[in-house]
Amino acid sequence: MTEDGCHVCALGASATDAQIIYKDRAWTAASPVPVPGWIMLFSNRHNEGVWELGVDEAAQFGRLTVLLTGALKEVCDADRVYVMYAGETSLHFHAMLMARGADIPDEWRGPALINQHSELLDPDRANDVLASLRKKLDVMSS
Repeated sequence: MTEDGCHVCALGASATDAQIIYKDRAWTAASPVPVPGWIMLFSNRHNEGVWELGVDEAAQFGRLTVLLTGALKEVCDADRVYVMYAGETSLHFHAMLMARGADIPDEWRGPALINQHSELLDPDRANDVLASLRKKLDVMSS
């Protein structure tokens, strides 16, 4: 189900194979912006928040979050991988998974990092990371 005007539904409908690193019946993990190590994990079913997930959807969200953050940490050689969900700007459940390296200034760490996306854009490196993540996930699932 999609909602008119929902940018997460729009991303799910328009994401290219190059942007998507994981997709199944319930969930998609895709890169909404070309920042290396930033992935959006969102439900394919439009819903307004985590409280609207079914038990199976919630369990799968947990498993995917563990899998994807571990892959991001390894592929990006990240010190931390943030999982952020606020649900203020989009009423569609999604979480941003953001790898953070040692090179990130202290004042950008934590929730402040999400506001730095324009400073961190690097399409070539982001594509390399996505390709490495796909390979890593293929190895982990076989």
